Amino acid sequence: GERAARYIARLGAAGVLADQAHLDALAGHDPGAPLLPEIATLGAGDPDAAPEPYRHWSGDPVAITHSSGTTGMPKAVVHSHASLYAAIRHRLRLPRPQGQERMLSALPAPHAATLIALNLALSSHTELALLSRQSGDGVLAAIERWQPTGVIGFAATWADLARHDLTTRDLASVALWWNTGDCAHEVHIRRLIATGSRETVTRAGRARVPGSQFVDGLGSTEMGHSHFFITHGPGTERYGRCVGRPHAFVDCEVVGPDGEPLGPGEVGELATTSPTLALGYWNDSATTFRTRLRGRFLTGDLMYRDEEGYYYHVDRAVDSVELGGGKRLFTAMSEERVLAACPDVLDCTVVAVRDGEHVVTDVLLLLAADADQAADRTAAVVAALDEAAAATVRKVLVVSPDDIPLGPTGKVRKVLLRQVHLAAVGA
Repeated sequence: GERAARYIARLGAAGVLADQAHLDALAGHDPGAPLLPEIATLGAGDPDAAPEPYRHWSGDPVAITHSSGTTGMPKAVVHSHASLYAAIRHRLRLPRPQGQERMLSALPAPHAATLIALNLALSSHTELALLSRQSGDGVLAAIERWQPTGVIGFAATWADLARHDLTTRDLASVALWWNTGDCAHEVHIRRLIATGSRETVTRAGRARVPGSQFVDGLGSTEMGHSHFFITHGPGTERYGRCVGRPHAFVDCEVVGPDGEPLGPGEVGELATTSPTLALGYWNDSATTFRTRLRGRFLTGDLMYRDEEGYYYHVDRAVDSVELGGGKRLFTAMSEERVLAACPDVLDCTVVAVRDGEHVVTDVLLLLAADADQAADRTAAVVAALDEAAAATVRKVLVVSPDDIPLGPTGKVRKVLLRQVHLAAVGA
């Protein structure tokens, strides 16, 4: 409640509309705006007493949604009708992909991705069910109950699903898993595409065969829509945190610290432009312009592209650590490698902190239920990492899901983990 009140106060809101649980959470805090009647009472209003609807221009700000807040206070991202609908215009010109007929959304309801998914469903006559919670248990139960042909969500949901024995669940209706936000890990993707079923053309005609497809990419609240896409299915092998190629509506490049474009294989920050980009940050022009470079948005993602034009995500800039000598530790890529090397590890979080002149890394492991919880996996983890990252490993710890702090969109709040583990270094 205190955190929400500070966020709302920064917006300069005219009023706060919420259910009773959230109104109670705000009690005793000052959001800088009046609390409006509880949301369930709105149904008693008289429609004839409502004012005439305001006709927006396409470039007007119409939605303020928050970023995931993994680095601190969430940022207030402003979108217009045009930016929220731009990618939908592109998709409506293409054949509708298999699995989009009946979609289950495991996206957080107030996220920009949900606004886009809802508009896409309304514009393409897609059935859409929205879940209030994104846990693996809830998503699996909803799939079995509602039998969707596709499921859309964030990477955190796929990791949660992968903790379950999917062979015991009825997922036959699912032809498509659609990821947005952070790209997903290979081990989680492989477990999902081994389930479900899809139509394909055989010598005997169209037939439904086992196995589904997973559309991965990379997006953010500010990007408005994933700017990359790649389709994984049974038999595909382009992984290693590959997010595919840019969409046709995207113009992007990887740039160095001086803002100049880098060549293939060189890691730098993603700078991108697209009609889907947000207008900026509400009441924060400094952050808006600090994240702009020659008309492009600096996403804070460290990436590289190969000779074929495929892009690979290695880390968030705030989570990576400079090691000196031209070397850098990438936590997300390290997590990918540990998961690939350790089959009894369901999820992994790498926390790297600087202690004076030294960098120390703790590797947090979530294990499968039947895994040996007491086994020492240090040697296997160190062997999976590149030489520079391996040299920094201090501890390999088995943790529970409760030990990993998550933001409102399910992302790991590494800023909090760094504070905890840096304090442990000092102790």
